[in-house]
Amino acid sequence: MKNKEQIVVTVKHKKLRTVAFVLALIIAVCSFTGGIYAYIHKDPGWYDIKPGKNEEVPFYASDVALTCYFTGKSDEIREANNAVTQIYRDALLRAAKLSDAHTTYLGLANLATVNETPGEWVELPKELFDAVSFAYALTQRNEGYSVLSGGLYEEWQALRYLNDPVPSDPLNDLRESGNLHALARLVNDPDALSLELNAKTNEVRLTKSAAYTALEEKMELSGAALDLGLLREAFLVAYAADAMYAAGYDTGVFTTTCGLTYTMSGNSAGSIDLFTLANGEIRQAGGAPFTGNGAAVAICRAFALPEELGYYTVETADKTVFRSPFYSALTGEPADVLLTACAVRSDCTGDAIMETVYDALILFFGGEPGASSKSACYAVAADAPEALRAYQ
Repeated sequence: MKNKEQIVVTVKHKKLRTVAFVLALIIAVCSFTGGIYAYIHKDPGWYDIKPGKNEEVPFYASDVALTCYFTGKSDEIREANNAVTQIYRDALLRAAKLSDAHTTYLGLANLATVNETPGEWVELPKELFDAVSFAYALTQRNEGYSVLSGGLYEEWQALRYLNDPVPSDPLNDLRESGNLHALARLVNDPDALSLELNAKTNEVRLTKSAAYTALEEKMELSGAALDLGLLREAFLVAYAADAMYAAGYDTGVFTTTCGLTYTMSGNSAGSIDLFTLANGEIRQAGGAPFTGNGAAVAICRAFALPEELGYYTVETADKTVFRSPFYSALTGEPADVLLTACAVRSDCTGDAIMETVYDALILFFGGEPGASSKSACYAVAADAPEALRAYQ
């Protein structure tokens, strides 16, 4: 039998174990509660807006990102975040469906509807008709962009994402070079490929010649000739930003995979870094300043930044040729004059965002701003990689 002292010690140990368990439970509860608080409590600041997944259009948000600045109490910030997320999700999803050149959706006429019914008039939703009309007006400037160059866009998308694109590049593959040049000629021939618009009814009609259709089949293209292409991301941003403005939110900053940044009118002025490639090294070339009153900054680069996909180079006897997302509809190939081209335009919404991207593209294609450019432009030439030139 245990003596009295042993019994007292045993009891004390049991009490200590009980106290330790209670302390551990308290710590666990506090940690859990603290985690919940940290998750629920919202401080003023920048928040990434995550629109979520959609089974019908799984990649609708893959090319655009949105960050918003929220102020106020925690509950107010949470409510504003939820509201913006819903607005952004709905607008971006609809814009993605409207501008989809390859897939049709039940009850919604879009670009794919037009592409699948060449020769027929198709009534489009007003916002899409307006975007197509604006893109077609830019096409008629004949400076290097075409809303009818969907075949070229599709072919370059396929080339750029091959595991090893160099052997299939038009500089190394004569058949590919011939196809691209032939396609570019037909894209710019109104007798081979044309678009008609009826502003009274919001209808469009795409017409293809037998020669164009034959080349599509030869190149195994999908037939999506009508495509916003290099301006599609700008359309997505403009559409989503308009929806946010209409709901009273103006502190968002949009960025896209092809180099567009749009800072809404509620944000302050700033600048965006521009980069160059000198002696094989990526360096900062300077900054592109902008005001905070709804500024669009569009950047075209011939080279990739770290972890960017879809860029590659081809070595020739006398130089390195850069391949990027930005092809010219006049030639069918990416330009090789500038390393970086940038267009900046403030106080803009809607079509002006698309036009800013257009200005950057035309600068990139030709090495000089287009005659109709309304943007402040900046460029770094391939033969002078250390110098940033400004066009005001």
